[in-house]
Amino acid sequence: MREGEKDGVDYHFVTQEEFLKDIKQGYFLEYATVHGNYYGTSLKPIQKALDEKKLILFDIDVQGHQAIQKRFHDITTSIFMTTPTLQELEVRLKS
Repeated sequence: MREGEKDGVDYHFVTQEEFLKDIKQGYFLEYATVHGNYYGTSLKPIQKALDEKKLILFDIDVQGHQAIQKRFHDITTSIFMTTPTLQELEVRLKS
C-alpha cells in the first residue's frame, strides 16, 4: 500500500501469500507482477456484475486486455485511447 491509499477504496490489499493462493485457485481474471508487486482483477465481482447484466469498463494494459479477451471474447469490445498529453486526455474525457 502506497502512502494515501486505503484498502477497499483504491484497491483491495492482501498479503503476497493470499494473492498467490488466489492465483492457484483461479480467482483472478487477470494479474501481473510489476516492480515486485502483484496486481490483479478479481473474477468474483466481475462475474457478479455480468450476472446482473451490468456494463463493465476496464482501464487496463495490453496484457490484461489479452487475458480478458481470452476468457470473455464473445462479449467484449475493446477501445484503445491515446492522447498527446494527460491534460488533453482529461479534456476529451470530460467533453
